[in-house]
Amino acid sequence: MTVNNHNYKNINIKISEQGHTFNSITICDGAWIGYGTIILPGVTIGKHSIIAAGSVVTKDVPDFTVVGGVPGKIIKELI
Repeated sequence: MTVNNHNYKNINIKISEQGHTFNSITICDGAWIGYGTIILPGVTIGKHSIIAAGSVVTKDVPDFTVVGGVPGKIIKELI
């Protein structure tokens, strides 16, 4: 998955002409992502982790954890 944002560095140039910045989202093997979840650019979801529906994930999620809420917080470790 790739996420991009427009660059806003020069107010004298149209936004559409300023290029883009790309950041990846990494979802590792066995991870489950609930419906309506928002994952911010640059975040990695660890192996076999579960993200609750409607969560907003702003930071990397360790392997084998359950995350939920806005912003997403660790609810439980699975191992």
